Amino acid sequence: MGFLQKQSWLKQHSFSSKRDYEKMGTNAYQNYVAIPNDGTDVWEIDPRNLKFENKVASGSYGDLYKGTYCSQEVAIKVLKPERLNTDLQKEFAQEVFIMRKVRHKNVVQFLGACTQPPNLCIITEFMSGGSVYDYLHKQKGVFRLPSLLKVAIDVSKGMNYLHQNNIIHRDLKAANLLMDENEVVKVADFGVARVKSQSGVMTAETGTYRWMA
Repeated sequence: MGFLQKQSWLKQHSFSSKRDYEKMGTNAYQNYVAIPNDGTDVWEIDPRNLKFENKVASGSYGDLYKGTYCSQEVAIKVLKPERLNTDLQKEFAQEVFIMRKVRHKNVVQFLGACTQPPNLCIITEFMSGGSVYDYLHKQKGVFRLPSLLKVAIDVSKGMNYLHQNNIIHRDLKAANLLMDENEVVKVADFGVARVKSQSGVMTAETGTYRWMA
C-alpha cells in the first residue's frame, strides 16, 4: 500500500474518540463492543501499533489487510464502518469471544482485537500460503494424494479440537482453510461460529449453508 493509499485508509478508518461521537450527537455506538472477559487474558490492541500494508481480500462487511503488529506479520480483518449495525457488532463480539481462547496448531492464531466502534478489527497470524480455495481455483493448483491426505488430517485435527471445546464452526469451506509457509492448513473465520450449550441449543443463524459444520 503506497503512502497516499495509506493516508486515505487512515482517513477512512480513523480511530475516533468518545469526544468525537459526542460532537456528532449520536448514540449509534457504544464506546467499546462488550466482549465477555474472565480477567485472565489481555487481547485489546492499541490501533496505533498496527501498520497496514496491502489489501488481501474484500467482502460485503469487511476488508482483510496484510500488516504488522509490534514487528510481527499479521492479518487484519477490518469491519466496514458504513455497514456496522447491532447484529454485526454482536457477530464481531461472538467471534472475538470464541477466538481469544482457541490455541491449536491447526486453527488460525488470534492475536487481539480493536473493539472501539466504528473501527472494529480482528488481528490474527498472517497465513502466507493463502486459502485452499484460491490455491485450487485461482492458482489452478493440484494436491497430489500425499498432500491431499495431509490437508484432510490438518482440517480434521483443527475441527476435532474445536468440537472438543464445544465450538461449532458452521462455515467450513475451502475459502476458510488457510495455509502457512510450510503448507500447514488451519481453520479460519469464526464470524458465524457458536459455542454449544450443555443443552445442545444454538441460535438459528448460519454461515454458508452447504458448508455448515
